[in-house]
Amino acid sequence: MLTQLRPRMAQCTRCPILAEYKDKMATVLAFLDRPQEALRYAAESLDLVTGFCGPEAAATLTGMHTYAVLLIDVGRLDEGTSMLARVLATQTRVLGADHDDTRRTKHALDVASAAVRA
Repeated sequence: MLTQLRPRMAQCTRCPILAEYKDKMATVLAFLDRPQEALRYAAESLDLVTGFCGPEAAATLTGMHTYAVLLIDVGRLDEGTSMLARVLATQTRVLGADHDDTRRTKHALDVASAAVRA
């Protein structure tokens, strides 16, 4: 069944189900210590979510957070930290400083910034 769905899903460029599938694949691959593959899936998911929901939607910001953390995981510290800073600024403006997602991104940025300084 899944093999029959894959070609149809690949054609659906604005499909939130496909974005969620790719996001879940990124999570599993990161858990399996396959960060390069996880990064690819996270990028594809982020592109879909951004196109479907817009650049400042909560789902997009969560995808950006995930992608930034994966950048850090593959050793691209400066790029990941910079992206986390942008996500944090947008989340603070859109969701508020006390929102759980904003706090989670602030914590990730603090940890990443400490790693860059070390």
